[in-house]
Amino acid sequence: MKIRPLQSKAVFVLLILPFFKLAGMSEYRWLSALFDALFLFSALVTVLLLVRERFRMSALARLNWALQGYLFVLTAIRGGMDSSLVRNTLGVALAVCLLEWWLLRSPRVVLEGLLWLFAAYALANAALGHGGLFQTYLFGQRTTLTVIGLPMMAVACYAGYLGYQKTRRLRFWVLAAAILLGIGGMMVREAVSTALLGAGVALAMVLLLRGGLLARIRPAAYVLGIAGYNFVIVGVQQFSYMRFLIETVLGKSMTLTGRLSIWNLTLAAILRKPVFGYGFRQLFVSRGAYATATAYVHNNFLQFWADGGIIGLALFLCLLVVAVRRIPLREGVAPRLLFAWFVGMGMAMISEAMTAYNYFYLVLVLLYHLEATLRAPMRRAGTPPTEGRPAPWTHSNPSRC
Repeated sequence: MKIRPLQSKAVFVLLILPFFKLAGMSEYRWLSALFDALFLFSALVTVLLLVRERFRMSALARLNWALQGYLFVLTAIRGGMDSSLVRNTLGVALAVCLLEWWLLRSPRVVLEGLLWLFAAYALANAALGHGGLFQTYLFGQRTTLTVIGLPMMAVACYAGYLGYQKTRRLRFWVLAAAILLGIGGMMVREAVSTALLGAGVALAMVLLLRGGLLARIRPAAYVLGIAGYNFVIVGVQQFSYMRFLIETVLGKSMTLTGRLSIWNLTLAAILRKPVFGYGFRQLFVSRGAYATATAYVHNNFLQFWADGGIIGLALFLCLLVVAVRRIPLREGVAPRLLFAWFVGMGMAMISEAMTAYNYFYLVLVLLYHLEATLRAPMRRAGTPPTEGRPAPWTHSNPSRC
């Protein structure tokens, strides 16, 4: 299929947009219905594109299909079939394939297109949310600043830095600054402790990875460390004398919002169905003092364990390992920058499910194909490189992935 729009950011954004619906858009029925219609259109176009191109999925895409397909089938068998299930399982799998296909052929279109999209989201969130056009923030409740905002900030830093390095065009940094200031400012204003923790860890990791010592540690070891940290915190919080330390480090909101109660009830429920779990968002637990129930258990690893049992949790861990295992941490700033944000998001998984929206999977695709993006051709077809400055990225024609 000859896709001239490979060079067009507008076409890429149009196809990828429905996979990144914001929570606040559900306030208006017509807007939510429009995104659902666009989702069906984009999913159909993606399937036709991948079939006609004889797309060969990478190990990351195949493993993601295994995870999302497993959750979809398990939940459907248990009677949980709805549009949310399709969007958050099969939709995620298609989005990963579409991003992967486009990234390997035109990385500049992907990175700059995402910058434009996320900058528009960040500015609209600040201008139209919280009493503007939308009653809540366009991102949804303040806690979603973590699961939506941190991946956006990761993409902003990576795409802004790499785009400027390769093209010397200031618009990459301008767009990145709009995202970072728009989202970061809201995180500070709303005092979202988990988001600030993740951003703080990411910034610290950027500095620590420059020293060389931490850069020698294999990226997969970081994944195991993040998972271990999550389970240790969830385990020790059951002891009353540890709660003060947890509240001091992670904030008193851990207790005030009922997260500790949610963890304990989730662990008790998991032990009743440890192997297969309950299905995607099929387990509802009490929020303690709020006297309400939630299917969002406020911990990414507990979420996959509750939804898919040991099988779902193992697939998720494998997905993270595969995504980061080839990252060249000692080869320049760009790999360290994106990986540092991954570690920050991993730390934020302690009290939020970063995979609740599709944004986190976007970061996984960028991490897996990091080296291919860094080595992308710089010269336009038929145009000699500009003397004294790098020529812009261009459409490349690599062998099928």
